[in-house]
Amino acid sequence: MKIKTDLRDKLYYNKFKYRIDFNIIGANYIKWAKDIYDFIRLAQNTSSYRTLDPIELTDRYVDQVNIIINWYKDNKEHISMRTDYTSCAFFSNDLVLLSELGGKIDYHVTYGQAEILGEPDVIYLKNPKHNYRIYFRERNVTEDFRTEFKEFLDRYNKTLFPCPSLQRWVSMDITKKTSYSHWRHKWLQPHFFIEYDSESTLTIVKLIFDKYLGKIYKLEYR
Repeated sequence: MKIKTDLRDKLYYNKFKYRIDFNIIGANYIKWAKDIYDFIRLAQNTSSYRTLDPIELTDRYVDQVNIIINWYKDNKEHISMRTDYTSCAFFSNDLVLLSELGGKIDYHVTYGQAEILGEPDVIYLKNPKHNYRIYFRERNVTEDFRTEFKEFLDRYNKTLFPCPSLQRWVSMDITKKTSYSHWRHKWLQPHFFIEYDSESTLTIVKLIFDKYLGKIYKLEYR
C-alpha cells in the first residue's frame, strides 16, 4: 500500500489522520442512500431537482456500490465521508479499516496520511476579506482541467474566492486564441490563489486538486 503524506496545519477535519479516496459515478447518491435499493431509486430519479446525470446501472457497478454502502453503514462510528459528484473520500484514524474497503472495490484508490506542520505562515494585510489563502503550483494543464476548475469554482462560489487573475484565466475565451493566449491558458500560474474562511473548505479543494496546490497562509490584519 502506497500512502501519500499530506503536509497540513491540522488533521483532516481536525480529527482524522488517514484518508482513502477514489472516483466513482454517483458518489453523492452513495452518501445519501440508506441501502442499495435506496441508491437505485435515487439514481433512477427523473425529477427536475436531480443533481447528477442519469447513471447506467450495470451489475458490476451496482455490486461495487453495494460494497461501499454496506461498509460505510457498518463503520459509520469510526469514519467520515465526503463526496463531490464523482469524487469520494473516507477519513479515519484506522488505516486498516480504510484499506479493508480499498481491497474490496475494483476502483483505483489512493491513501493519504496527515502530517501536522503547525500553524500556517501569516500574511498581514490592511483589510483581509477572508481568513486563509492557498496558492497554486505552476502546472501545464489541459482545457478539460480548466473547464472542470471553472465549474468547481462556480459550484462553491459562496465559500471559495479566487483572485481576479485566476477568475480571468478560467473564463478565457479559447475561440479567440493568439499564440500568447494559447500559451497562457495552458498554464496554471503560481501567483493564482483562492481565499476561504473555514478550514474544512480546504479538504474539499484537496479532494479534487490536491497535486496542484501550493502553500497555505493565514490572513491577519496589519
